Amino acid sequence: MKFRKITNEEVEVLDVTGKFRYVTDTVAVPESKSMSEKVNAMPLKPRQRPLKVAVLFSPLYANLRQKAAGVARYSRLYGPWEFSVVPRGLQDPFLPDVSQWRPDGVIGQNLTPAIIDRIVDAKIPIIVFEPTYEQRREEHPFHGSPTVRIDSEAIGQLAAQYFLERHFSHFAYVCEYDNIYWSDVREEAFSRVLHDYGYPCDVYHGHNLHENMVDRDSDLERWLMQLPKPVAILACNDHQGRRVLNSCLRTDISVPYQASVLGVDNDEFFCMTANPMLSSIGTEAEWGGYQGAKMLDLLLRGETTAEKDILYGPTETVSRQSTAVTTLADPFVIKALEFIRINNGCQIRVSDVIHHVNVSQRTLENHFQTLLGTSIMDQIKKVRNETILRLVRETDTPVKEIALQVGFETSIHLCSVFRKEFGMTISTYRRDLCEREGLFPLDKQ
Repeated sequence: MKFRKITNEEVEVLDVTGKFRYVTDTVAVPESKSMSEKVNAMPLKPRQRPLKVAVLFSPLYANLRQKAAGVARYSRLYGPWEFSVVPRGLQDPFLPDVSQWRPDGVIGQNLTPAIIDRIVDAKIPIIVFEPTYEQRREEHPFHGSPTVRIDSEAIGQLAAQYFLERHFSHFAYVCEYDNIYWSDVREEAFSRVLHDYGYPCDVYHGHNLHENMVDRDSDLERWLMQLPKPVAILACNDHQGRRVLNSCLRTDISVPYQASVLGVDNDEFFCMTANPMLSSIGTEAEWGGYQGAKMLDLLLRGETTAEKDILYGPTETVSRQSTAVTTLADPFVIKALEFIRINNGCQIRVSDVIHHVNVSQRTLENHFQTLLGTSIMDQIKKVRNETILRLVRETDTPVKEIALQVGFETSIHLCSVFRKEFGMTISTYRRDLCEREGLFPLDKQ
Protein backbone atom coordinates (compact mmCIF):
# COMPACT_ATOMS: atom_id res chain seq x y z
CA MET A 1 0.00 0.00 0.00
CA LYS A 2 1.48 3.36 -1.07
CA PHE A 3 1.47 6.06 1.57
CA ARG A 4 0.25 9.46 0.47
CA LYS A 5 1.02 12.41 2.68
CA ILE A 6 -1.48 15.27 2.43
CA THR A 7 -0.53 18.62 3.94
CA ASN A 8 -0.64 22.26 2.85
CA GLU A 9 3.13 22.38 2.47
CA GLU A 10 3.74 19.14 0.54
CA VAL A 11 2.19 17.98 -2.69
CA GLU A 12 2.61 14.68 -4.47
CA VAL A 13 3.99 14.68 -7.99
CA LEU A 14 4.46 11.98 -10.59
CA ASP A 15 7.91 11.15 -11.90
CA VAL A 16 8.67 9.49 -15.23
CA THR A 17 7.99 6.02 -13.79
CA GLY A 18 4.47 7.01 -12.76
CA LYS A 19 5.14 6.70 -9.02
CA PHE A 20 4.20 9.36 -6.49
CA ARG A 21 7.10 11.37 -5.08
CA TYR A 22 7.51 14.30 -2.72
CA VAL A 23 8.84 17.67 -3.88
CA THR A 24 8.67 20.92 -1.94
CA ASP A 25 6.52 23.06 -4.20
CA THR A 26 3.12 24.70 -4.20
CA VAL A 27 1.90 23.49 -7.59
CA ALA A 28 1.16 19.83 -8.33
CA VAL A 29 2.81 19.18 -11.69
CA PRO A 30 4.35 16.02 -13.09
CA GLU A 31 8.00 15.77 -12.10
CA SER A 32 8.79 14.80 -15.67
CA LYS A 33 7.84 18.37 -16.68
CA SER A 34 10.18 20.02 -14.22
CA MET A 35 13.77 19.01 -13.50
CA SER A 36 14.00 15.98 -15.76
CA GLU A 37 12.84 17.91 -18.83
CA LYS A 38 15.27 20.71 -18.02
CA VAL A 39 18.12 18.22 -18.26
CA ASN A 40 16.79 16.72 -21.50
CA ALA A 41 15.84 19.98 -23.19
CA MET A 42 18.81 22.20 -22.32
CA PRO A 43 21.42 22.81 -25.07
CA LEU A 44 24.36 20.68 -23.99
CA LYS A 45 27.84 22.03 -24.53
CA PRO A 46 30.41 19.39 -25.52
CA ARG A 47 32.50 18.21 -22.58
CA GLN A 48 36.19 17.60 -22.88
CA ARG A 49 36.12 14.95 -20.15
CA PRO A 50 33.65 13.19 -17.87
CA LEU A 51 32.56 15.06 -14.77
CA LYS A 52 34.44 14.04 -11.64
CA VAL A 53 32.11 13.42 -8.71
CA ALA A 54 33.01 12.32 -5.19
CA VAL A 55 30.21 10.17 -3.74
CA LEU A 56 30.56 10.19 0.04
CA PHE A 57 28.11 7.55 1.21
CA SER A 58 29.06 4.75 3.57
CA PRO A 59 28.15 1.26 2.25
CA LEU A 60 27.18 0.08 5.74
CA TYR A 61 23.45 0.73 5.43
CA ALA A 62 21.15 -0.23 2.55
CA ASN A 63 19.55 3.23 2.29
CA LEU A 64 23.00 4.79 1.70
CA ARG A 65 23.83 2.16 -0.93
CA GLN A 66 20.47 2.85 -2.58
CA LYS A 67 21.25 6.57 -2.73
CA ALA A 68 24.60 5.79 -4.36
CA ALA A 69 22.78 3.51 -6.82
CA GLY A 70 20.47 6.38 -7.72
CA VAL A 71 23.48 8.61 -8.41
CA ALA A 72 25.00 5.89 -10.59
CA ARG A 73 21.74 5.46 -12.50
CA TYR A 74 21.61 9.15 -13.32
CA SER A 75 25.23 9.00 -14.51
CA ARG A 76 24.42 6.10 -16.83
CA LEU A 77 21.59 8.09 -18.40
CA TYR A 78 23.14 11.57 -18.58
CA GLY A 79 26.86 11.04 -17.98
CA PRO A 80 29.14 9.31 -17.96
CA TRP A 81 30.72 10.59 -14.76
CA GLU A 82 34.00 9.63 -13.18
CA PHE A 83 33.39 8.66 -9.55
CA SER A 84 35.47 8.55 -6.41
CA VAL A 85 33.81 5.94 -4.20
CA VAL A 86 35.92 4.56 -1.35
CA PRO A 87 34.24 2.16 1.12
CA ARG A 88 34.71 3.53 4.63
CA GLY A 89 32.85 3.62 7.95
CA LEU A 90 29.65 5.53 8.62
CA GLN A 91 31.45 8.39 10.37
CA ASP A 92 34.60 8.19 8.22
CA PRO A 93 33.89 9.15 4.59
CA PHE A 94 36.86 9.57 2.26
CA LEU A 95 37.55 12.57 0.03
CA PRO A 96 40.59 12.27 -2.28
CA ASP A 97 43.42 14.78 -2.12
CA VAL A 98 42.00 17.57 -4.28
CA SER A 99 45.48 18.51 -5.46
CA GLN A 100 45.73 15.07 -7.08
CA TRP A 101 42.09 14.41 -8.03
CA ARG A 102 39.87 17.44 -7.89
CA PRO A 103 36.15 16.62 -8.11
CA ASP A 104 33.80 18.90 -10.01
CA GLY A 105 31.17 18.21 -7.36
CA VAL A 106 30.45 16.27 -4.18
CA ILE A 107 27.39 14.28 -3.13
CA GLY A 108 27.47 13.12 0.47
CA GLN A 109 26.10 12.53 3.94
CA ASN A 110 27.55 12.25 7.46
CA LEU A 111 30.54 14.41 6.56
CA THR A 112 33.21 15.08 9.16
CA PRO A 113 34.29 18.64 10.02
CA ALA A 114 37.67 18.00 8.37
CA ILE A 115 36.09 17.00 5.07
CA ILE A 116 33.64 19.91 5.23
CA ASP A 117 36.59 22.30 5.65
CA ARG A 118 38.36 20.78 2.62
CA ILE A 119 35.24 21.06 0.46
CA VAL A 120 34.69 24.69 1.52
CA ASP A 121 38.36 25.66 1.08
CA ALA A 122 38.43 24.14 -2.41
CA LYS A 123 35.07 25.78 -3.30
CA ILE A 124 33.64 22.50 -4.58
CA PRO A 125 29.86 22.45 -5.21
CA ILE A 126 28.02 19.98 -3.01
CA ILE A 127 24.63 18.33 -2.67
CA VAL A 128 24.01 17.67 1.03
CA PHE A 129 21.97 14.63 2.01
CA GLU A 130 20.22 14.66 5.39
CA PRO A 131 21.63 17.97 6.67
CA THR A 132 22.34 17.95 10.38
CA TYR A 133 21.22 20.49 12.97
CA GLU A 134 24.57 22.25 12.62
CA GLN A 135 24.47 22.28 8.82
CA ARG A 136 21.01 23.88 8.93
CA ARG A 137 22.28 26.92 10.85
CA GLU A 138 22.75 30.13 8.89
CA GLU A 139 26.40 30.44 9.89
CA HIS A 140 27.32 27.00 8.56
CA PRO A 141 29.10 27.03 5.17
CA PHE A 142 26.66 24.42 3.81
CA HIS A 143 23.62 26.54 4.68
CA GLY A 144 21.81 27.32 1.43
CA SER A 145 23.37 24.39 -0.45
CA PRO A 146 20.96 22.10 -2.30
CA THR A 147 19.73 19.29 -0.05
CA VAL A 148 18.04 15.92 -0.38
CA ARG A 149 16.33 14.44 2.63
CA ILE A 150 13.83 11.82 3.57
CA ASP A 151 10.37 12.92 4.67
CA SER A 152 10.81 11.81 8.27
CA GLU A 153 7.59 13.53 9.31
CA ALA A 154 5.65 11.34 6.86
CA ILE A 155 7.42 8.25 8.21
CA GLY A 156 6.46 9.08 11.80
CA GLN A 157 2.84 9.64 10.77
CA LEU A 158 2.71 6.40 8.78
CA ALA A 159 4.16 4.38 11.67
CA ALA A 160 1.66 5.83 14.14
CA GLN A 161 -1.28 4.95 11.90
CA TYR A 162 0.14 1.44 11.37
CA PHE A 163 0.15 0.75 15.11
CA LEU A 164 -3.15 2.52 15.80
CA GLU A 165 -4.85 0.28 13.26
CA ARG A 166 -3.62 -2.65 15.35
CA HIS A 167 -5.36 -1.25 18.43
CA PHE A 168 -2.32 -0.69 20.67
CA SER A 169 -2.62 1.63 23.65
CA HIS A 170 1.05 1.76 24.72
CA PHE A 171 3.68 3.25 22.41
CA ALA A 172 7.42 3.93 22.41
CA TYR A 173 10.08 5.35 20.12
CA VAL A 174 13.81 4.52 19.96
CA CYS A 175 15.99 7.35 18.63
CA GLU A 176 19.30 7.02 16.82
CA TYR A 177 21.88 8.83 18.94
CA ASP A 178 21.74 12.23 20.61
CA ASN A 179 20.92 15.24 18.46
CA ILE A 180 20.19 13.52 15.13
CA TYR A 181 17.84 15.73 13.12
CA TRP A 182 15.97 13.15 11.00
CA SER A 183 15.52 10.85 14.01
CA ASP A 184 14.11 13.67 16.12
CA VAL A 185 11.67 14.67 13.35
CA ARG A 186 10.37 11.08 13.16
CA GLU A 187 9.91 10.97 16.92
CA GLU A 188 8.05 14.29 16.99
CA ALA A 189 5.68 13.29 14.18
CA PHE A 190 5.06 9.83 15.68
CA SER A 191 4.37 11.28 19.12
CA ARG A 192 2.17 14.08 17.77
CA VAL A 193 -0.19 11.69 15.95
CA LEU A 194 -0.45 9.50 19.04
CA HIS A 195 -1.08 12.55 21.23
CA ASP A 196 -3.92 13.57 18.91
CA TYR A 197 -5.52 10.20 19.63
CA GLY A 198 -4.99 10.61 23.38
CA TYR A 199 -1.96 8.34 23.82
CA PRO A 200 1.41 9.19 25.37
CA CYS A 201 4.68 7.94 23.88
CA ASP A 202 7.77 6.84 25.80
CA VAL A 203 11.00 7.88 24.09
CA TYR A 204 14.46 6.33 24.36
CA HIS A 205 16.89 9.09 23.40
CA GLY A 206 19.98 6.96 23.13
CA HIS A 207 23.45 8.11 24.01
CA ASN A 208 26.67 9.30 22.48
CA LEU A 209 27.85 7.26 19.50
CA HIS A 210 31.21 6.60 21.14
CA GLU A 211 29.81 5.26 24.40
CA ASN A 212 30.62 1.65 25.28
CA MET A 213 28.28 -0.71 23.40
CA VAL A 214 27.69 -2.91 26.44
CA ASP A 215 26.65 0.10 28.51
CA ARG A 216 24.33 1.32 25.73
CA ASP A 217 22.65 -2.07 25.41
CA SER A 218 22.24 -2.47 29.17
CA ASP A 219 20.58 0.92 29.38
CA LEU A 220 18.23 0.04 26.50
CA GLU A 221 17.32 -3.26 28.17
CA ARG A 222 16.42 -1.51 31.43
CA TRP A 223 14.25 0.95 29.53
CA LEU A 224 12.43 -1.80 27.62
CA MET A 225 11.71 -3.76 30.80
CA GLN A 226 9.93 -0.83 32.45
CA LEU A 227 7.61 -0.15 29.50
CA PRO A 228 3.94 -1.11 29.94
CA LYS A 229 3.04 -4.19 27.89
CA PRO A 230 1.98 -4.91 25.23
CA VAL A 231 3.79 -2.01 23.62
CA ALA A 232 4.22 -0.85 20.02
CA ILE A 233 7.79 0.35 19.38
CA LEU A 234 8.96 2.41 16.40
CA ALA A 235 12.72 2.29 15.96
CA CYS A 236 14.17 5.20 14.01
CA ASN A 237 15.82 2.79 11.54
CA ASP A 238 16.40 -0.93 11.03
CA HIS A 239 19.74 -0.93 12.83
CA GLN A 240 18.07 0.33 15.99
CA GLY A 241 15.12 -2.00 15.41
CA ARG A 242 17.50 -4.94 15.42
CA ARG A 243 19.06 -3.66 18.64
CA VAL A 244 15.61 -3.54 20.21
CA LEU A 245 14.85 -7.12 19.14
CA ASN A 246 18.18 -8.36 20.50
CA SER A 247 17.52 -6.60 23.80
CA CYS A 248 14.06 -8.16 23.97
CA LEU A 249 15.61 -11.60 23.53
CA ARG A 250 18.07 -10.99 26.36
CA THR A 251 15.36 -9.74 28.72
CA ASP A 252 12.70 -12.37 27.86
CA ILE A 253 10.35 -9.79 26.35
CA SER A 254 8.38 -11.83 23.84
CA VAL A 255 8.03 -10.32 20.36
CA PRO A 256 5.40 -9.75 18.98
CA TYR A 257 3.27 -10.76 21.98
CA GLN A 258 4.62 -8.27 24.53
CA ALA A 259 6.39 -5.87 22.17
CA SER A 260 5.66 -5.13 18.52
CA VAL A 261 8.70 -3.62 16.77
CA LEU A 262 8.81 -1.64 13.51
CA GLY A 263 11.95 -0.29 11.80
CA VAL A 264 12.60 2.09 8.90
CA ASP A 265 14.45 1.61 5.57
CA ASN A 266 13.52 -2.05 4.94
CA ASP A 267 17.20 -3.00 4.96
CA GLU A 268 16.96 -6.70 4.16
CA PHE A 269 20.22 -7.58 5.92
CA PHE A 270 19.08 -6.10 9.22
CA CYS A 271 15.45 -7.20 8.81
CA MET A 272 15.97 -10.79 7.70
CA THR A 273 18.77 -11.57 10.15
CA ALA A 274 16.79 -10.25 13.12
CA ASN A 275 15.06 -12.67 15.48
CA PRO A 276 12.16 -12.50 14.86
CA MET A 277 12.35 -10.94 11.40
CA LEU A 278 11.87 -7.19 11.55
CA SER A 279 8.95 -5.33 9.98
CA SER A 280 10.01 -2.09 8.33
CA ILE A 281 8.90 0.98 6.38
CA GLY A 282 10.51 1.14 2.95
CA THR A 283 11.72 4.40 1.41
CA GLU A 284 12.53 5.80 -2.03
CA ALA A 285 16.22 6.28 -1.21
CA GLU A 286 17.37 5.40 -4.73
CA TRP A 287 15.04 8.00 -6.19
CA GLY A 288 16.51 10.48 -3.71
CA GLY A 289 20.03 9.69 -4.94
CA TYR A 290 18.91 10.12 -8.54
CA GLN A 291 17.41 13.54 -7.76
CA GLY A 292 20.57 14.59 -5.92
CA ALA A 293 22.66 13.73 -8.97
CA LYS A 294 20.24 15.66 -11.17
CA MET A 295 20.54 18.76 -8.96
CA LEU A 296 24.35 18.54 -9.08
CA ASP A 297 24.28 18.25 -12.88
CA LEU A 298 22.09 21.34 -13.15
CA LEU A 299 24.33 23.20 -10.72
CA LEU A 300 27.48 22.37 -12.69
CA ARG A 301 25.80 23.42 -15.95
CA GLY A 302 24.98 26.80 -14.45
CA GLU A 303 21.25 26.12 -14.45
CA THR A 304 19.07 27.47 -11.67
CA THR A 305 16.14 25.68 -10.11
CA ALA A 306 13.68 26.61 -7.40
CA GLU A 307 13.89 23.06 -6.05
CA LYS A 308 16.77 23.25 -3.61
CA ASP A 309 15.27 20.93 -1.04
CA ILE A 310 14.12 17.59 -2.43
CA LEU A 311 12.06 15.31 -0.21
CA TYR A 312 11.64 11.61 -0.88
CA GLY A 313 8.96 9.73 0.98
CA PRO A 314 8.12 6.32 2.40
CA THR A 315 6.76 3.64 0.10
CA GLU A 316 5.13 0.78 1.97
CA THR A 317 5.28 -0.99 5.31
CA VAL A 318 6.61 -4.52 4.96
CA SER A 319 5.09 -6.58 7.78
CA ARG A 320 7.15 -9.47 9.12
CA GLN A 321 7.17 -11.48 12.34
CA SER A 322 8.04 -8.60 14.67
CA THR A 323 4.61 -6.97 14.19
CA ALA A 324 2.42 -10.04 13.68
CA VAL A 325 -1.06 -9.05 14.85
CA THR A 326 -1.85 -10.54 18.26
CA THR A 327 -3.81 -9.63 21.35
CA LEU A 328 -2.48 -12.44 23.52
CA ALA A 329 -1.65 -11.71 27.13
CA ASP A 330 -1.57 -15.25 28.55
CA PRO A 331 2.03 -15.91 29.71
CA PHE A 332 1.72 -19.71 29.31
CA VAL A 333 0.51 -19.48 25.71
CA ILE A 334 3.03 -16.76 24.84
CA LYS A 335 5.90 -18.85 26.19
CA ALA A 336 4.68 -21.95 24.33
CA LEU A 337 4.25 -20.10 21.03
CA GLU A 338 7.69 -18.56 21.33
CA PHE A 339 9.22 -22.02 21.95
CA ILE A 340 7.45 -23.44 18.90
CA ARG A 341 8.53 -20.45 16.79
CA ILE A 342 12.22 -20.58 17.62
CA ASN A 343 12.22 -24.29 16.78
CA ASN A 344 10.31 -23.66 13.53
CA GLY A 345 7.82 -26.32 14.63
CA CYS A 346 10.43 -28.96 13.81
CA GLN A 347 11.97 -31.76 15.85
CA ILE A 348 9.72 -31.01 18.84
CA ARG A 349 6.76 -32.80 20.45
CA VAL A 350 3.93 -31.69 22.70
CA SER A 351 5.88 -33.01 25.67
CA ASP A 352 8.79 -30.69 24.82
CA VAL A 353 6.45 -27.69 24.88
CA ILE A 354 4.92 -28.78 28.19
CA HIS A 355 8.37 -29.20 29.73
CA HIS A 356 9.46 -25.76 28.50
CA VAL A 357 6.39 -23.95 29.84
CA ASN A 358 6.45 -26.00 33.07
CA VAL A 359 2.69 -26.48 33.47
CA SER A 360 0.49 -29.53 33.12
CA GLN A 361 -0.55 -30.60 29.62
CA ARG A 362 -4.21 -30.29 30.53
CA THR A 363 -3.75 -26.70 31.70
CA LEU A 364 -1.84 -25.63 28.59
CA GLU A 365 -4.22 -27.44 26.22
CA ASN A 366 -7.14 -25.65 27.86
CA HIS A 367 -5.43 -22.28 27.44
CA PHE A 368 -4.68 -23.03 23.77
CA GLN A 369 -8.28 -24.02 23.06
CA THR A 370 -9.70 -20.99 24.89
CA LEU A 371 -7.41 -18.38 23.31
CA LEU A 372 -6.43 -19.88 19.95
CA GLY A 373 -9.14 -22.42 19.26
CA THR A 374 -6.52 -25.04 18.47
CA SER A 375 -4.39 -27.70 20.14
CA ILE A 376 -0.68 -27.61 20.89
CA MET A 377 -0.02 -30.29 18.26
CA ASP A 378 -2.00 -28.43 15.62
CA GLN A 379 0.06 -25.30 16.32
CA ILE A 380 3.29 -27.30 16.00
CA LYS A 381 2.08 -28.70 12.68
CA LYS A 382 1.05 -25.25 11.44
CA VAL A 383 4.48 -23.73 12.12
CA ARG A 384 6.25 -26.84 10.79
CA ASN A 385 4.27 -26.68 7.54
CA GLU A 386 5.19 -23.00 7.16
CA THR A 387 8.84 -24.00 7.56
CA ILE A 388 8.48 -26.78 4.98
CA LEU A 389 6.88 -24.42 2.46
CA ARG A 390 9.63 -21.85 3.01
CA LEU A 391 12.37 -24.46 2.39
CA VAL A 392 10.61 -25.78 -0.70
CA ARG A 393 9.94 -22.31 -2.08
CA GLU A 394 13.17 -20.49 -1.30
CA THR A 395 15.81 -23.25 -1.69
CA ASP A 396 16.66 -26.10 -4.01
CA THR A 397 17.42 -28.40 -1.07
CA PRO A 398 16.62 -32.05 -1.97
CA VAL A 399 13.38 -33.40 -0.51
CA LYS A 400 15.24 -36.04 1.49
CA GLU A 401 17.29 -33.38 3.29
CA ILE A 402 14.21 -31.26 4.01
CA ALA A 403 12.50 -34.31 5.50
CA LEU A 404 15.38 -34.92 7.90
CA GLN A 405 15.59 -31.24 8.81
CA VAL A 406 11.93 -30.91 9.79
CA GLY A 407 11.76 -34.21 11.65
CA PHE A 408 10.31 -36.75 9.19
CA GLU A 409 11.96 -40.17 9.01
CA THR A 410 11.39 -40.50 5.26
CA SER A 411 10.88 -38.24 2.26
CA ILE A 412 7.74 -40.25 1.44
CA HIS A 413 6.13 -39.00 4.66
CA LEU A 414 7.09 -35.41 3.85
CA CYS A 415 5.71 -35.65 0.31
CA SER A 416 2.45 -37.06 1.64
CA VAL A 417 2.06 -34.22 4.16
CA PHE A 418 2.95 -31.57 1.57
CA ARG A 419 0.43 -32.88 -0.96
CA LYS A 420 -2.29 -33.02 1.69
CA GLU A 421 -1.61 -29.46 2.92
CA PHE A 422 -0.87 -27.71 -0.38
CA GLY A 423 -2.71 -29.78 -2.96
CA MET A 424 0.25 -30.74 -5.16
CA THR A 425 3.58 -32.55 -5.07
CA ILE A 426 6.79 -30.77 -4.13
CA SER A 427 8.26 -31.23 -7.61
CA THR A 428 5.13 -29.76 -9.23
CA TYR A 429 5.14 -26.81 -6.84
CA ARG A 430 8.79 -26.04 -7.56
CA ARG A 431 8.41 -26.44 -11.31
CA ASP A 432 5.41 -24.12 -11.42
CA LEU A 433 7.24 -21.60 -9.23
CA CYS A 434 10.34 -21.69 -11.40
CA GLU A 435 8.33 -21.23 -14.60
CA ARG A 436 6.29 -18.41 -13.06
CA GLU A 437 8.99 -16.49 -11.22
CA GLY A 438 12.33 -17.99 -12.25
CA LEU A 439 13.56 -18.06 -8.64
CA PHE A 440 15.97 -21.01 -8.73
CA PRO A 441 16.74 -24.25 -10.65
CA LEU A 442 14.41 -27.19 -10.27
CA ASP A 443 14.86 -29.22 -7.10
CA LYS A 444 17.54 -31.90 -7.02
CA GLN A 445 15.56 -35.06 -6.61
